[in-house]
Amino acid sequence: MNESTLKFPPYLGYGILNPNSRKSTGGKEIVDYEFNGDPIMTVEQTETGASVEEYYQDNAIGRSFGKKLEGAIFQHYLNLDQLSSPLHRAWIDKLVSQGNIYAEMISKTKDRVLFYPAVFLMDIRVPILGERLARVKEFIEKPELKKHLPKIEDSKLITVFPNYKETLTISILRITAPIAFTIDIAKELSNAGIIEKEKRLRAIVSVARPNSGTVVRSFGGTKTDPWLFYSITLNNNL
Repeated sequence: MNESTLKFPPYLGYGILNPNSRKSTGGKEIVDYEFNGDPIMTVEQTETGASVEEYYQDNAIGRSFGKKLEGAIFQHYLNLDQLSSPLHRAWIDKLVSQGNIYAEMISKTKDRVLFYPAVFLMDIRVPILGERLARVKEFIEKPELKKHLPKIEDSKLITVFPNYKETLTISILRITAPIAFTIDIAKELSNAGIIEKEKRLRAIVSVARPNSGTVVRSFGGTKTDPWLFYSITLNNNL
């Protein structure tokens, strides 16, 4: 077997390659991919075919096959309801736990768009208030963030109180990255104190939808909030 013909990408779907897991047995090359430090996908390849088996915390999600690894991956994510899988729910929980950070799947049409090896390419958005903007501009020059093409856009936060309305200009940090890197990116931003704690900038995670211009996210107040509702403007213009 010519191992040079059997390549494993450094990331695949939700997982990062564990190079130490690679082994050869019975004419197969086998590796594991990990999410948040835990194995979530086993990939097998031969010179004539490939398979992917996905699981989370010992719960099987599914297994798919193809003549090549790319085909097996597309078959897997197109045939299974990934957005309701325990792995996807765990991803949402871990992202939201970092604070006020948005993440949305990039989709150019009404149909689901998959990328290889990213599978799901994410548009990450972090609202930034003015006093932190200079620090954010410096922070995103770090190589581990700069490779994900960060950019900063102007936006608005409109809050409606019982007797008046407040409009603030805020900035939105946008980062485009494969879903496999989103949790690490969120942790980097959180550890650097970049993710705001202000309740009116709280987190929301959305499922895939078409790319369609300006979007307004609206939230209602609770009995203990001084406001009635507020909204944040997001530009969906990738």
